[in-house]
Amino acid sequence: MFHKSSMTVSQVALPDVSTFECLATSISSTSHKVILVALYRPGSATITNCFYDEFENIISAVMSKNHNFVIVGDFNVHVDDDTDVHWSRLCCLFDAYGLRQHVQVSTHSRGHTLDLVVTADTTSLSD
Repeated sequence: MFHKSSMTVSQVALPDVSTFECLATSISSTSHKVILVALYRPGSATITNCFYDEFENIISAVMSKNHNFVIVGDFNVHVDDDTDVHWSRLCCLFDAYGLRQHVQVSTHSRGHTLDLVVTADTTSLSD
């Protein structure tokens, strides 16, 4: 992770996972503190119930810190396809925890949205 030297950055412990890779860091400046979780789920790996269980554990752990947070990464789920069963299941998980997925454009060369930016519903983002 690259960051400005004026920021304080430290790793945040998360539950162990086996279906994706993730790194959580606490980033602090003089005016803000946020937990950033970077996630990568290989597109070549089948999405299983274990993925959803592990991801829910990550969400719970991050939310328990009582800080602003952003979860970003390559989920390799076609979130632009309302008929995709995996996107529907992620949506249910996001709804259950009051989360919002912000990316509304294609992030893949074949026209799908696979890379996500997820925050609490109450968090506003700007460019």
